[in-house]
Amino acid sequence: MSKFNNGRGANGRSVLKKSESVSNEEFFGVNPPIILDIKNSEDIHHASHLLATGENPLVAPFGNIIGYFSNPSEQAVGDLNEFKGRPRSQTGSITTSPGYYPHIGDWSKLDSTVLPKNKVLSLIQDLSHMGPIGFILPAADFIPSHLSKTVNGSQKTVQLIVPGKESPVNEIFEGAVKQMPDNPFIFATSGNVSSKLTGVEGAAHHRFGPLIEEFARAGKGGLIVLRDDEEAMRRRHPFHDTRSTTILNLSDVVRDNKGNILTDKQGRPMISISRHGSADERYIRKILAGQGFGASFPKERIPSRHYSPGEYMLYTFRHGANRMRSVQNPA
Repeated sequence: MSKFNNGRGANGRSVLKKSESVSNEEFFGVNPPIILDIKNSEDIHHASHLLATGENPLVAPFGNIIGYFSNPSEQAVGDLNEFKGRPRSQTGSITTSPGYYPHIGDWSKLDSTVLPKNKVLSLIQDLSHMGPIGFILPAADFIPSHLSKTVNGSQKTVQLIVPGKESPVNEIFEGAVKQMPDNPFIFATSGNVSSKLTGVEGAAHHRFGPLIEEFARAGKGGLIVLRDDEEAMRRRHPFHDTRSTTILNLSDVVRDNKGNILTDKQGRPMISISRHGSADERYIRKILAGQGFGASFPKERIPSRHYSPGEYMLYTFRHGANRMRSVQNPA
């Protein structure tokens, strides 16, 4: 039987509560989590400040799931990777505010005869309006090597993931990148502890309480969590479930090993779906067809995280957000 109890506060406020027999120091190791509220303008400003300055990484909603975000400096990226139990040098994704999406790619590297810039930008716009989604793009020159990959020996690519037009976290990202004009993007990774620490391959979390508890059980205290209403997160994106984002490779169309373009049954060049995640396949195909493309999906779809009854007992949230504050907001 678990020694952790659920807890709720008065007036519908959420409370981070555990069995009184377990101290913060015993459970969290160093510090309990700090919970910010995405509906609070002061907390939004503070969250943007944390990302822009690199003062601390941030757990935050991202479409229908929860992500972990940091300043894009090599030091901050390495620190967050290490905190999650990953190698410091592991390449991750980036995200940014919608106004910067067109600047992340080097569109001169596209084969404009089959994948012109205007079609790629239209796909990014249409798919991001539908909800959370990811794109592999030819990387702009200012994207650093620790956030990009080299493919086919020479092409530098970057993985841009976006939370969807309706996600309120866009306001946090916009506030952060405005303070970082030379690096208008943010490091993004999944909100979970690496299987290298847990010994279990786990999908991204879509509930805040279990995420906090997983990190605590791994000895990782002191999270700063920007919390959103979990039901509202799902309602905003009805064409997506609680898997990690679907990722489309927009750096090129699908080709055979000789470089010839492969087409679908309708004769359309195909876009490779590198990861079949949260987005409904029917709508992905519909949007791609609108720009004259077919789709090449992988055979398997990545799983969503499922929570067994009693698996996580530390935190129970109700509507609203607990305002535990042990850091100072910037002036």
